Amino acid sequence: GMPGAMGMPGAAAGAGPTREIVLDCPPSLVGRVIGKGGETVKELSGRTGARISASPRSEVASIQERVITLSGPRDAVHAACAPPGTRA
Repeated sequence: GMPGAMGMPGAAAGAGPTREIVLDCPPSLVGRVIGKGGETVKELSGRTGARISASPRSEVASIQERVITLSGPRDAVHAACAPPGTRA
């Protein structure tokens, strides 16, 4: 991490601990995760409060995996990671 990054003012103040999870996503699943035009990600992000982003499609043919990053309050990230139907 960067030195001094923890003490940044206003960084999720009062939201509890923040969390970042980086997932390698096989190309066959990226569409399901992101949804048509990003609608699945937007819906999940809006419902849980987690920030979700996907790395751009690589121009390098040998790199097939896309990286999905979830960040935000720990509970939000946890909720975003939970398989549908298992949410409390």
